[in-house]
Order: sequence, then C-alpha cells, then structure tokens
Amino acid sequence: MTGVTKDESSVWVNHFLVDYNFTELTEEKVEMGIFEGVVPEVSPELIDLVLKVYKPWSDPTNGTANIVAIYRIISDSIFIAPAVDFASRISKRNRNTYFYTFEYQSPVSPPPSWLGVPHGRDLFYLFGCPFTGHPLYNYTDDDRRVSRIVIDMWSNFIKHGTPSFSSFVADPIPRFTEKDQFYVKIAGYNQTSAVSIGIRCRARHVMFWNSVLPWIRSLRESKYTKIWTLTFVFISLTGFLLVVLVFVVVYYNRYRL
Repeated sequence: MTGVTKDESSVWVNHFLVDYNFTELTEEKVEMGIFEGVVPEVSPELIDLVLKVYKPWSDPTNGTANIVAIYRIISDSIFIAPAVDFASRISKRNRNTYFYTFEYQSPVSPPPSWLGVPHGRDLFYLFGCPFTGHPLYNYTDDDRRVSRIVIDMWSNFIKHGTPSFSSFVADPIPRFTEKDQFYVKIAGYNQTSAVSIGIRCRARHVMFWNSVLPWIRSLRESKYTKIWTLTFVFISLTGFLLVVLVFVVVYYNRYRL
C-alpha cells in the first residue's frame, strides 16, 4: 500500500515564495532556473507545454491560483505521478495492491489556507498525534476521528493484507490495478471526516507526466538520433569521396608525367 497527500509540495513552495517573492507562474520565471534540480523532467524546450497544462487560464492573474499551479507541477511530477506509476507496476506482480490519498485539512491547520494538505501531514494522524497531543496544535474531535481512520487502515493492512475501517461499514475496498486504479480517499467536508473510493488519482496530470511527456521526449530523441545519423553518414561519405578524389588526382598526375 502506498499513498500521497493532496498538496505534497505546498510547504516547500511557501518557503520558496518567502525567499524569492515569487507570486506568478510565467515562462520567464521558470527559465530563470526556479525548477532546476527540482523538476528535472522540465527541459527548456518543454517549459511552454507544462505552462499550458498548469497555468490557471480561467483567472491567469490570480496570485493564489498561480501559486497552487506552481506546487501542483512539483507535486505531480515528483510525488503523485511516480507513486501511481509505482503502484501500477507493483499491481502487475502482486494482486493485493492498494493506494490512498490523504485530503483531510484540519481546522487547526496553519495559514495560509492554500497550503492545503502538505507532504507528511498524514503521518501525524498515523502515529496518533491527535490522541497524544502535539506542542504546535490543539487537535479537535474530528482530527481524532481521522486519526482513528488512518490507524485502522494501516493496522488492518499490516495484519490482514487488506485496509479496512472499524468505524465504517465493512465494504470491501477495491484493489488498485493498472486498469482501474481505484484508491481510498480520506478527506473532510465541512470539518467532518469522510472516506470514499476514487478512480485514477489526478488522472489527466498523471497521464501527462507518466505517458504524454515521455512520449514527446522519445519523439524528440528519435528525431535527433535520425538527424545525427544522417549527418554522420553524410560526413563519412563526403570524407571517403574526398580521399578517393585526392587519390585519383595524385594517380593521374603521377602517371601522366
């Protein structure tokens, strides 16, 4: 079983914004090296394509929407798409594969609100912090209910090989497969805990990183390989013909004299 949080890279982007006063997702800012070493898949030639996918075109000047787009790029490329790809590969060899997303945003979560559910937030609930207490948070009853859900899910998976929840109807949780990609969604609506089954986590964006972008790169690499091959053949043939020409000229001049 593997899982992700809803807003994996939001905390990193928050620190980044403080350091660089970065409030807008533009091609120029990306080309300055903001994603260098962070999103290696984004080569200079593909930056414009990534921006077309993630730019909030319905409200392109909305600062918050652009910030969310920034951390969505990082979250999807580094965490979510690889996790889905890993689960898909494992499911081919092991039938009991499960996937979850932790999307519960506690009412005691620190501001700003766009931080959402950052990387590692599910671990606080898995290890029972709402029950034992934490020096930085005053957890609520609903936080404790969510913590019980996460603890039940992992405990039952470890004991029985199937995640389940003692506080919910014992419906069978569907396995994650490469075809269907069912996953457990742990979320909160109006500050109440909820568990549901989703299909294909962030499907369009995962498809972009796991299939579309590699396909485009392979086409580009194939194109460049053909160009270099033709160039090499041309240079080799030209060099050979030049050698033959020199040999013929020398031979002709020698025997003519």
